[in-house]
Amino acid sequence: MLAPAQMMMPILAIGIALFSGGFLLEALADREVERFKSDPANKGKLLATGLHAHIRHPNYLGEIVVQWGFGLMAFGATQQWLAFVGPILMTALIVRLSGVPMLEAQLSSRPGYAEWKSRSGALFPKW
Repeated sequence: MLAPAQMMMPILAIGIALFSGGFLLEALADREVERFKSDPANKGKLLATGLHAHIRHPNYLGEIVVQWGFGLMAFGATQQWLAFVGPILMTALIVRLSGVPMLEAQLSSRPGYAEWKSRSGALFPKW
């Protein structure tokens, strides 16, 4: 039988993988936004290419994944369920209150938004 510390190693590894993947996703999405906004010809337009062609808010998805990575790492290190309070709170805030809803409201008046929304998911691609 494995000792409790050995049982938590896979959880730590999954947490590290989630953190790394979420961080990479967020960095790539931020770079896309930065490039898009640096071109004056894009003022008032929608960024609907690259990651944003499939997911309207890859930055928020990356942040959520990072938070769950932190939570799993904390749980793996402490075995305390309180480690998930932060990820749950951040996910709820991003999905229901301050992140996606606010940005969707801002973007909804831009030309092409309805079509972009019909072919892309807010946080996950539409297949």
